[in-house]
Amino acid sequence: MRIKEAVLLFVLIVGLSYAGFPVSEKLVVYKDRAFLVGKISPDLTDKKSVDINLPLYTDLRQLKISVDEGCQIEQIKEGDTDSKIKDKIKKLEAQIDFFKDQIKTVEKEISLLEKLDLNKAGIKSLDLFSERYFKKLQEKRTAQQFIAQLEDQIKKLRKRAGRHFVIDLACKGITRPVIKITMQPPVKAFQKYTIYGDTAKNMVKITSRIFVRQDSGFDLQGIDLVYYSYRKTPSVSPPQRGFVPFVERKMKGLKKVEKEYVETTSKAYFSVKNIDLQNGKENLITLSSISYPAEFSVFIDGDRTVTPFLKATFKTDRFYPSSYRADFYIDGVYIGSDRFKPLLQNAENSLFFGEDLFINVSKEKIKDFTEKSIFGTKKTTKEWRYQIKNNHKKGIRITVVDKIPVSTSEKIQIKPFSSIKWKKIKPDGTVVWEFFISPSQERVFSFGYIITEK
Repeated sequence: MRIKEAVLLFVLIVGLSYAGFPVSEKLVVYKDRAFLVGKISPDLTDKKSVDINLPLYTDLRQLKISVDEGCQIEQIKEGDTDSKIKDKIKKLEAQIDFFKDQIKTVEKEISLLEKLDLNKAGIKSLDLFSERYFKKLQEKRTAQQFIAQLEDQIKKLRKRAGRHFVIDLACKGITRPVIKITMQPPVKAFQKYTIYGDTAKNMVKITSRIFVRQDSGFDLQGIDLVYYSYRKTPSVSPPQRGFVPFVERKMKGLKKVEKEYVETTSKAYFSVKNIDLQNGKENLITLSSISYPAEFSVFIDGDRTVTPFLKATFKTDRFYPSSYRADFYIDGVYIGSDRFKPLLQNAENSLFFGEDLFINVSKEKIKDFTEKSIFGTKKTTKEWRYQIKNNHKKGIRITVVDKIPVSTSEKIQIKPFSSIKWKKIKPDGTVVWEFFISPSQERVFSFGYIITEK
């Protein structure tokens, strides 16, 4: 069989259509699994059973089927796989074998050509060699391309109509019942945020999006996408407070898009109508984009680094679940990406926007000595000096944290000291200072501790 004949057969096979598959209505996505809900409305005038074709990944144990009131499902059984589907796959596999054999033959011819001694060949022989050599390379590339297309088509065939089921029904006075079928297709989804900080307007804008890729084998058009930001569990009790489901539909063409945020006693979700999800394609869907009033300050963790980080503190009107990635912008400039910790509703939340280059910070150790008394008492004194300058055109609030040791014995006493008053000292030894620095002003203070061992 020649390559052209094989290509013609491939086109004829690809053009065949499929039937008996439920019409998709809703895709429900959790972090660890997804559910595709479809329906079929068969005519039961002269029969009591329904034949349906489902993708190869369908598991009868996980399959959920419901029917209208007045009808009862008597039995669900797996029938023979559609012989037409099997034949299509066999023909495609035969074409793959053909192209693989062609590649082996071409590779042998290429190898022979490469072993020729071109130094002994004339001009005409060189031209003939070049023409034949590049022709064989092109034949190999063409065969490889067709193999990739055929393998992709086999994959789609197995997904689209891999298993055949028969549903036996008992209906009273209903000739065209609506049967809803829920299965678990391969779906990948994750949530991503883009965070915009505006120090001029004292605002933080949070744009929430989700990436969705569904590999059901079908293009899903005009369906509901329900996205839950947590894992599906077998528990029948409600999810823990703080977990937020998102319900979403996406615009198709110039369709009218209606978005709504709904919050009830037990859940909260977004509703967006008219979404199209192409099979095997990634989709980026915007859930919300909301600005919140914020207070910007500078945070310095002197125990780890003296880098001044710009910090925004604000409250949100809803819960934002965590995400492994968020992109951060400050005053229109991209500063990087980081993990996104959850933001609680109506609580004081904070986000960092990288290093504040207009704040200069230095920390210098100015004292570190130990002395012993004649009575055996050992006293160690350590002291540091902070120097912080504000180069902004406006004043800003500064928070500095550092650490002191925590005594684990009655024989060891630790006494902290500071040239300015600290805000608090936590039980773990964290010392917190808060103060305001005016534009172009500098704040210098020292702190340390004395360890007395008896």
